[in-house]
Amino acid sequence: GTEGGISLEGTLASAFGSIFMSLIMFSLSIISTNLQFIIVSISGFLATITESIIGDRFQDKYKLSNELVNAIQTSISSTMAILIFYLYTNY
Repeated sequence: GTEGGISLEGTLASAFGSIFMSLIMFSLSIISTNLQFIIVSISGFLATITESIIGDRFQDKYKLSNELVNAIQTSISSTMAILIFYLYTNY
């Protein structure tokens, strides 16, 4: 597909996929609380949107590989998860 392409179907699939993977992690006790479940689901979904934005805006312009885009997206999503946890527990 198009680098950074965003569609309703893809967005819904990424939301479902984030929740589904969080359920698997919860069932395997990788995450163990409802708060962790929510944070992982939200940050996973935001990560897919972030990856699309990076792909659309920067991948072709700066000749970024898919692996580099994924590494950047993973760094951003883990930072988002930390920030979401911090904001939730401190406010």
